[in-house]
Amino acid sequence: MFKTNAIFDDDLTTLLVKKTNKFNTKTVMENPLLIAIHKVSMGVMATIQFPTGKVPKIGDIVILEGISYKIAGVVFSVNPITQGDRLDNNIHDCRIEKL
Repeated sequence: MFKTNAIFDDDLTTLLVKKTNKFNTKTVMENPLLIAIHKVSMGVMATIQFPTGKVPKIGDIVILEGISYKIAGVVFSVNPITQGDRLDNNIHDCRIEKL
């Protein structure tokens, strides 16, 4: 039904969880705030602040600066202090792919 892959990077102290589910429903989010974008070895990572109540999922489509991207992964920080602050502000690091 679904497959889960996890990648752990000690230097970044982050855990990237990728989940593929054939029943995943895609949401188009048109007004997230792009905070930062970085090219890394596994693709393009973006720090995005989502509207209140919107949580990013694998397969969701976000429109950033007029360009559509698909969320290919969501990063969860291992540090509970910074992750709590970021979750309160609905800020997530996502691996994105241009459509």
